[in-house]
Amino acid sequence: MGNMLLSIIIPIYNAENFINKILDSILIRNFKDYEIILINDGSNDKSKDICDEYSKKYGYISCYHIENRGCFKARVYGIKKSKGKYIVFMDVDDFINEDYFENILLALKKKADFYFLNNKINKYNKYKFIEERYLENKFINNKKDVYDYYFSSASGAVWNKIYLGDILRENINDFNVNISIGDDYYINLIYLKYVNNICISNTSSYNHVVNTSVSISNKIRQENISDLDTLLEAIFNFRIVASYDTPILDKYIEQRFESFCGLVRRNLKKDRRDTVKFLKRTRLFTLDNLNKIKVTKIKNKIYKYLLKYRLWNILSKL
Repeated sequence: MGNMLLSIIIPIYNAENFINKILDSILIRNFKDYEIILINDGSNDKSKDICDEYSKKYGYISCYHIENRGCFKARVYGIKKSKGKYIVFMDVDDFINEDYFENILLALKKKADFYFLNNKINKYNKYKFIEERYLENKFINNKKDVYDYYFSSASGAVWNKIYLGDILRENINDFNVNISIGDDYYINLIYLKYVNNICISNTSSYNHVVNTSVSISNKIRQENISDLDTLLEAIFNFRIVASYDTPILDKYIEQRFESFCGLVRRNLKKDRRDTVKFLKRTRLFTLDNLNKIKVTKIKNKIYKYLLKYRLWNILSKL
């Protein structure tokens, strides 16, 4: 059991223009039963100095400086250092509203293994934030129903969820992979294996700012192809371990496959020669793995055919 209620884990990489805003949005609240864990992921700007200043000023802020290994590894490092009964993740370019902790406490009144919250979202440099979706307040206490809900509507982000700290810490070895694109999906997918029930709360006190200079989605590399390869392998494994093989999961896999194909196409257009070399090493292109993917959309059927027969040139022109 942790020594405080909440551990807030914030990975940081070259975010000198954002750190003050998110930390100040946390620190001005009356609620103090938390620790803030800053993981400086090898920044080469002033992020290190800013983090150190906050850590020296506030005893409940811990700052760790590690070699640059990506947001996923930074989050995992933060999990290892955490002590809270519950863990929440925040992105450094986001911020919270004044009722954030109040809504966290309201959600935690219902004992659950996993909590799903709403959030607000905008576009970078746009003032207006709007709720990203509508969530029905409810408690789901059946594993299949939990999986159905997650894979049909609630996968993705980690910053709008609350995790049990002990589950993450006790199963830290499950996160021994390298992944950048899709790392949120991966964390949730692994965590879901240990979940028996979930609580959904339609509160939106977290503001997610998209497309900033520190957003990983703005940095597409060939290595990201392997990231989605790793994610799809984890989904296949979940289907076996959880004995969950449904049309809902098939649709979820097809969505991830479509993201994979889009990434492949973009990389082929930028650097066909090196991308093809990279693609030949990916596990996804084994016939066994491709056959596990059920596709319904015409364009995905075309993608699957082209990948199966390695028709890279045609794929790059779609």
